[in-house]
Amino acid sequence: MRRQRSNDCGGCALCLAIFAASSHVAQASGIAAVSTTPPLAKTLPDVLLKAVSQVGINPGATTEAACAKLKTLKAKFVTQLKTSQENLEKAHRRYATKICEGLGCETDEAKRIRYQAEWDRIQASHVEEHERLETLLAKIEGFIEEPPFRRCPEFEGYLASKHQLAYGKDLLDQTQNETRST
Repeated sequence: MRRQRSNDCGGCALCLAIFAASSHVAQASGIAAVSTTPPLAKTLPDVLLKAVSQVGINPGATTEAACAKLKTLKAKFVTQLKTSQENLEKAHRRYATKICEGLGCETDEAKRIRYQAEWDRIQASHVEEHERLETLLAKIEGFIEEPPFRRCPEFEGYLASKHQLAYGKDLLDQTQNETRST
């Protein structure tokens, strides 16, 4: 049984979009013909925009999806950081009497040394996880402040309040420095 082709040309538009994009990239990188216009000054060809719109992809759809994913990742890592800190506090309360010396502490020296080693591993693991999450959150913050993402509706209010807090902190620091110098 053979598949019949439809006449809707959806596949043709996608192929045309891919071809136009690849020829545009080839021209911009100097593979095809030498161009007098700098590659950064060129915009996407109208043929590509028309083909993409015929397929049904809005020009900002990818950015919107990336903004939503970035927001979700940020929330995930903030939650993981908070949970990690809470788990460390619980472990500290649990090990407080196991690693101390004196009244109310572990009386068996071998057990106390073993608990101390466990506590040291827990702390090292927490520090490593904390650094990893802080690095990821710093990368996400950097992405949020860059051009395509800073215009996302998810981050507009967040960035405005972040800049306002930074400005207020700078003002407070300046006033404190002025009062110290006088």
